[in-house]
Amino acid sequence: MIEKVINNLPVESAGEFEISEDGIIKRYTGMKTAIIIPQTIRGIAVQAIGERAFASKKLTTVVIPESVTEIGDLAFVNNQLTEIVIPNSVMEIGTCTFFSNRLTNIIIPNSVTKIGIAAFSQNQLTEVIIPSSVTKISENAFYNNQLVKVIILEGVKEIGNYAFLDNQLVAIIIPNSIMKIGKGAFRDNQLTEITIPQSVTKVGKEAFTINRLNSITIYGKVSLPRKSKYPIPAFNNGFDDFYKSKRRKVGTYLFDGKEWSVKE
Repeated sequence: MIEKVINNLPVESAGEFEISEDGIIKRYTGMKTAIIIPQTIRGIAVQAIGERAFASKKLTTVVIPESVTEIGDLAFVNNQLTEIVIPNSVMEIGTCTFFSNRLTNIIIPNSVTKIGIAAFSQNQLTEVIIPSSVTKISENAFYNNQLVKVIILEGVKEIGNYAFLDNQLVAIIIPNSIMKIGKGAFRDNQLTEITIPQSVTKVGKEAFTINRLNSITIYGKVSLPRKSKYPIPAFNNGFDDFYKSKRRKVGTYLFDGKEWSVKE
């Protein structure tokens, strides 16, 4: 779909951009809603897209040139983007970069090492693959989408707080490279079962609450939230206490609608 749109787009005039001497686009002044960003502007190679450069411009389609290595904070916030091509040159996606758009599809290239806080929040994504080049999925990165499928490749080490909060996930495979799952990471989804690999040592508060879990498999000894005056568990239906009562036993735990048991 986006290829057809791109083929009919002219490269945007250099006069529609403000750019610094070191190649950072500071502002788009044009009025078009579907644009191709040129690789050079007034003889300066485009290296990065700066903070709020394209914010609130009613954009529907954007093509970013292969010369760009960083997309800054809030760069495309509050637009109407449904699709966007992120080139293989991009290494960093900043905070709230694509926050509040209409993205239904996104491909994150293997060049990306950083996905910022709330980078893709409040869109309409249904699927996403997190490449192994990303070490941490930041807080709220994919909050409030329509994700039904997420693939996290081996190499990612941490899933940040509320990273996938408020989606429609029915299944998720957590790779053996993950060490920490932050609070609320998968809260408010539709998960029915989950496997926690041996690499995971800590699961935060509310990480898997408001789901439909009836099977939890744990391959290592996982640290869950500590008891306090107002305890907030990692899982629903009293699993945290049951798991601790079993001395954090490795195995599969089953919920029959009333209580947990350990599969023998």
